[in-house]
Amino acid sequence: MVWRTNRISVLDRAAMLEVQREPDKHRDLIVRVGGYSEYFANLNRQLQDNVIARTEHGMG
Repeated sequence: MVWRTNRISVLDRAAMLEVQREPDKHRDLIVRVGGYSEYFANLNRQLQDNVIARTEHGMG
């Protein structure tokens, strides 16, 4: 038996900025960066801003 799960979540800009302000409350947020997944709170500020910009662009 093979189990596969997909988890797709889309946050708007305001929600992602909230995660930047209070990362300890959102340690479970995982994002795709350059072909790998990483916890958003573990990324440096520049990469976080890049993810927010890409997410915002993709939703427009």
